[in-house]
Amino acid sequence: MDPMIERKDKKNEVTEKFKKVLLQDVGKMYPNMLDGCYFVPPVYFNKLRYTKKSVVGQVIYIPDPPNDSYVRHDRAMKHVLYCLHHMAEHGQEKMFVLTQFNYNDYLNNPGEEYRKHLLPVFDSLKNKNKDKHVGCFDVMIIHRQYGVVIGVVKSLSDKDDGRKESEQETDHQLAKDISEGIQQLVKADRVIQHFMSDQQQCPPVQLTLMLPNVTRSTLQRALNNHADVAKNLRECMKNMEPPTELCLCADDVSNPLSPYDVDPTVMSHLTEWWDRLMSSPADGPAMSDELYQTMIARFCGGATSSGSDIFRGSSITQLPKTLEQSVSVIGSLFERITLYPGNLELLDRPRVLLTGPPGTGKSRMLALVGRKWISEGHSVYIINTRMVVVQLQ
Repeated sequence: MDPMIERKDKKNEVTEKFKKVLLQDVGKMYPNMLDGCYFVPPVYFNKLRYTKKSVVGQVIYIPDPPNDSYVRHDRAMKHVLYCLHHMAEHGQEKMFVLTQFNYNDYLNNPGEEYRKHLLPVFDSLKNKNKDKHVGCFDVMIIHRQYGVVIGVVKSLSDKDDGRKESEQETDHQLAKDISEGIQQLVKADRVIQHFMSDQQQCPPVQLTLMLPNVTRSTLQRALNNHADVAKNLRECMKNMEPPTELCLCADDVSNPLSPYDVDPTVMSHLTEWWDRLMSSPADGPAMSDELYQTMIARFCGGATSSGSDIFRGSSITQLPKTLEQSVSVIGSLFERITLYPGNLELLDRPRVLLTGPPGTGKSRMLALVGRKWISEGHSVYIINTRMVVVQLQ
């Protein structure tokens, strides 16, 4: 037998076994996979990064100065995800919602036994298209009935002072953001088609922009003033509907000042947007249960490991996929000692007095100060006091 054919047969055998293992493992992770709604990860992790330092033998973490664009995007993402949570719960949607997912993460952790599988991965697409820039999904929804929805989130706000110049500036920046979003959506569509290219059918893919801080009227105005961008957006979304109707806008979500207040009116607007998006025709056949489970197994299973470099100078922190994993990760993060720049100055003071509500780190900070004083040869005493308030009748 030809050695090359024999090696290919062995790789095909490994691939088939790998696909079966993926389905078995994901079934254990999500027992209600076909009928439930899952967010992966279940909580959103901010882009704020921390630098690790050692103080008197104690490892502490100092947050880096915040990047304004990251802060705005994190707020927009959490706003969108909170509204999607409510919409999914209200409509009992059967779907998986992925966020913070880099293309390079796809099937990046198959295990040694299945490392030589033949399933499509991002490296093969990157090499084929000479695309060295690694992208990510802002929001990817795998829906049991409708297929795949890819959303790009932009954080620009249309709040201005009413000046004509301000409107023009907003329109110009919005047109720029939309153009960037179109490029992200086109690439995301191509990536999905590639990842599912080994299947007999690819799921229908719907593309949308998510602009939680921009009203639909502002979006329409910007598109009216930038006809080329409007044309590109319509072509990208592949439908005959006005593209503004299929974009998630400020009109459809809760107030950014109170994002958790998803009242019945907001829910009605969210549902109307979702219905418009889902009724818009998308390329490809309807999603089958087999393809639905296959996508969940590949994107949400253990063979795909999403990471976040939360702590600079440390290993990549793996993002959780299930609620149980989230509790574990958040617990470990909570146990770490985090000091903000202003707290570091307290370590050099001869006296320290801390006040604040529970959970703000007072005890940890005092323990750290005590360790430092002991290391310098001082005596440290602990006095436990208790205030009793008596109410006289």
